[in-house]
Amino acid sequence: MGISMGGIIGFYLLSQTDKVDHFYGVITTPNYLAFDPEQEAPIKKENPDAYAHALKVLTRLNPIERYHEWNFKTIDMFHGTKDEVVPLNGPQMFYDQYKSDNIHLKTYSTDHRITPEMFDDILKTMKSYLK
Repeated sequence: MGISMGGIIGFYLLSQTDKVDHFYGVITTPNYLAFDPEQEAPIKKENPDAYAHALKVLTRLNPIERYHEWNFKTIDMFHGTKDEVVPLNGPQMFYDQYKSDNIHLKTYSTDHRITPEMFDDILKTMKSYLK
């Protein structure tokens, strides 16, 4: 399970190991570049060369661009529809592009928090794979 930044790292790790059966991405994204394009990083104006370099590195490491290397049985994503920290567009785009019986997205009317309902759904999902 990866929550927020831990999930961002977890999605990357799916391409680095074959030891993950079920990955749970909670309020996170598999797309490093899915953050709100309207929010300009201060470094973009202050140091455009550094910004260009950072963008190049993020693009190279971006988990969604490495999907063909991922090893997993299932991915379950749990995300708030009002999340401004990690917007829903990243997991939603991934889900729409790779939707299958092994990739699931459940959304909740919340921001960047785990609600009791989300927590219960995560536990139910985890338990369902133990059978």
